[in-house]
Amino acid sequence: MSSLSKSSLSKQFLKQGSLQDPLMDDVKDFGRMEKAMQQVGMSAQEISDIFRVVAGVLHLGNISFDASGGNEDGSKISANSVAALAHTCDLLGFESAEVSRSLTSKMMQSGKAKGTVYMVPLKVKAATSARDALAKSIYSHLFDFIVSRVNQCFPFSKSEFFIGVLDIAGFEYFQENSFEQFCINYCNEKLQQLFNSRTLKQEQELYRREGLGVGTIEFTDNQDCIDLVELKSLGIIDIMNEEMKLPKPNAEHFTTEVHTKHKDNFRLQTPRKSRLALYKS
Repeated sequence: MSSLSKSSLSKQFLKQGSLQDPLMDDVKDFGRMEKAMQQVGMSAQEISDIFRVVAGVLHLGNISFDASGGNEDGSKISANSVAALAHTCDLLGFESAEVSRSLTSKMMQSGKAKGTVYMVPLKVKAATSARDALAKSIYSHLFDFIVSRVNQCFPFSKSEFFIGVLDIAGFEYFQENSFEQFCINYCNEKLQQLFNSRTLKQEQELYRREGLGVGTIEFTDNQDCIDLVELKSLGIIDIMNEEMKLPKPNAEHFTTEVHTKHKDNFRLQTPRKSRLALYKS
């Protein structure tokens, strides 16, 4: 791999240089990673494309926004991010004008399916969130591609034996929980349900039919927790999707909707320090 040109390096790197860690050798690790990619059957073009996407996501993260023309309800790509936008589009094959428009506005539709479609400007904070969402989506698709590509090197169709390992990380709760943590916990609940169904429910039913006399294993069914998240129209995800369709979505309105639709759900509790006056009592 050839070294990067100065125009591709960040201002922080040019000013401070590369990070140094006595316990890590990035050059050696990168070489090992590239060799591993070759060993699983990736072509030179595939490896190059993966690096281009990763670089594109990193440059995308360097794009910042300013208020548009003094209007706090609108935003624009900041002047010092023009180069980052150009690098992003060059690496990912995007059109700069299209990316700029997509990050600073969102499409709305009035009425039903045949309503008028119009663009609504995004505030700086919302534009930043749109940038992060795009970066995460691209990275997620890249991750899925790498996993599927690695799986191709294993001869599952020819294997007579297979050992599967399921590691359920468990529900994690922090002082401040991000949306990513919410998705991780949701995924863990789905994995727990799969484990309950395959290992406990189905196996115990098999033992009962065969008259093995195995004692019953009691467990907590977490279906109601999963319904709270994914139930059609009433689940947290659907409520969130509806909130994002509003001209001016906000966290307090979303929280109110969730608590209103699930006021009797024992799994949903209101934080004692909630800023919503409705819940302070």
